[in-house]
Amino acid sequence: MASFFGTIGSERTRDTFIEKTTNLFASLNPFASRTSTPASRLFARANPSTLVLLIGLDESGKSTLLREYLSPGPEGVQTLTPRAHIFLEKLRVGPTIYQAYDIGGCRPTYFMEFEEELFKRADAVIYLVDAADRDRIMEAREELMMHGLTANNGGMRQGVPLLVLATKIDLENARRPDQIETYFLDNITTSIGDRPTKVAGVNLKTGKGVLDALSWLSDTLLNKSSSQLSFGTEKVGLSEKSELV
Repeated sequence: MASFFGTIGSERTRDTFIEKTTNLFASLNPFASRTSTPASRLFARANPSTLVLLIGLDESGKSTLLREYLSPGPEGVQTLTPRAHIFLEKLRVGPTIYQAYDIGGCRPTYFMEFEEELFKRADAVIYLVDAADRDRIMEAREELMMHGLTANNGGMRQGVPLLVLATKIDLENARRPDQIETYFLDNITTSIGDRPTKVAGVNLKTGKGVLDALSWLSDTLLNKSSSQLSFGTEKVGLSEKSELV
């Protein structure tokens, strides 16, 4: 691990991590499966290399959504672990690329900068929130606001749609989707701006609510493609964006 990152604490640590993680992530080039799932078919008409980012705190359901709903099979998902407890997953189905990533917790600043780059390159963001984890709801909101919406040099581009999925709504202590909406959207309206935004409750065990939520996102992306948002090219050139996709 030392040879990958260099000496921890050195001046090169940040640049080494970002550069090598970026290059390794770019080298993950999963085969674009011609088979699909009901969920991934919703994005079949997207422009080539449309990037959908699945992001949230650990245990919020990102891998489940990626592997059980969007991927035709487990072999299609490629994983990169640049550091202990840091996982990046990548899947390509048809024209769409899906990337999943854990945020939150104690991590170096350069990890946060890498996360902001992921947000910046996304054509759509699915932000997953564990509705039953009341102790970390505030952390989930702060991570989205600081690194996804108000980052100085990164964060989501203007007009990129945001889908907040409240997962585990079947659990007894879970917050209701309308409570998540009030907490996430009403309290950070200024940061969200005029981007298309939706909060939806889902049960990833049974599939309840999943297709309806993803249908909203795919419809929003298609509408954007015919107006101001050009998939894969808007504000971030293909040569720059391709570093992470």
